[in-house]
Amino acid sequence: MAALGAAPLPRLRMPRIRLRRPRFHWPFRRRKRDAQEAVQPAPETPDTELPDLPVAAFVSLADRFAAQGRYAEAVRERHRAMVRELIERQVVEHRPGWTVAELAGAAARARPVVDAPLRAAGGVFSEVWYGQRPAGAQHDQRMRELADQMHRALS
Repeated sequence: MAALGAAPLPRLRMPRIRLRRPRFHWPFRRRKRDAQEAVQPAPETPDTELPDLPVAAFVSLADRFAAQGRYAEAVRERHRAMVRELIERQVVEHRPGWTVAELAGAAARARPVVDAPLRAAGGVFSEVWYGQRPAGAQHDQRMRELADQMHRALS
């Protein structure tokens, strides 16, 4: 028997919760749009190719960077000046995309006297530019010395 005045309890419905697996976006997985963009050639930038300037222009730019205290850029421009001198003296041919080690190896095969200064300059450049170590005046001075050694060896 039901008690007087007692109404049946309303039936409560709980909301349905749908559990879904979390979606992860892995860095090595590319979306279709990224894959289509990767097919198109990237525009050339000054950092990927050596500009067609004489050695003096690179040295002048390096001196300006060093005067402003931008030693990493000065080291890069001094290394570019060394590469341009090797190209102008026809020690190596101009090949965009060479690594520092490949360039030094090719130059050493053509003229063994440039091996030591070029490898040392490549080490300083790689440490500062690719290793992202802070560059100082001593790095710029070392690159000047190595460029002079290479110039004397080529003369």
